Amino acid sequence: RGPLPLNDSLELLGGFGDTGNIFCWRDDLDRCISYLNKELRALGLPALYKDDGSGADTERGFNLLALVNGTCGLLNLYQSVSTKLGNMEAEEIRWSGELDSLRARQAKLKDQVEMCEREIAAVQAKEQQLQSKNQQLNDLLKGEKDEITALLDTLASRTAQHLHEMKRKEQELSRLKEKMSQLVTEKKDRRGSVWREREGHVG
Repeated sequence: RGPLPLNDSLELLGGFGDTGNIFCWRDDLDRCISYLNKELRALGLPALYKDDGSGADTERGFNLLALVNGTCGLLNLYQSVSTKLGNMEAEEIRWSGELDSLRARQAKLKDQVEMCEREIAAVQAKEQQLQSKNQQLNDLLKGEKDEITALLDTLASRTAQHLHEMKRKEQELSRLKEKMSQLVTEKKDRRGSVWREREGHVG
């Protein structure tokens, strides 16, 4: 069987798919073709009428070739848009993957920063402890130095006092020795005088 005439083919438009999605019915065919003609011309595609479409004989003015070419153009446009949309979706998926990667990297860097901050805080706390301990050691060392200085001062004072006492005793001993020497000398002199007196009486 050959192809159906145009009118017979158009009668089938209402027989496919859900009736809620049907665009054109047989009794509304002229208006639908006029609408498609206007939209195709707005898209820059060929018109569906050989003339301006205002004649009484619509079939004579209707250009089936223009409809086929327009439909093909719409299909090409749809494919182009679908391709671009697919590319955009692929790009969006890629961007989403990169965004997830950046977020994961950001989270990792955040964890590293927090770990570094904890390490810095621990080092600062340890440094503060060491400084406190060092201050305590310095205070203890200063106390010991002060104590040693006080002991040295006491020792120096006692040494000076001891030397002074020794010098005083030496002087006293020297005076005693001198006095004893004088006494011995005086005693010898008295003995000599006695012997001379005795010898004078004997003579």
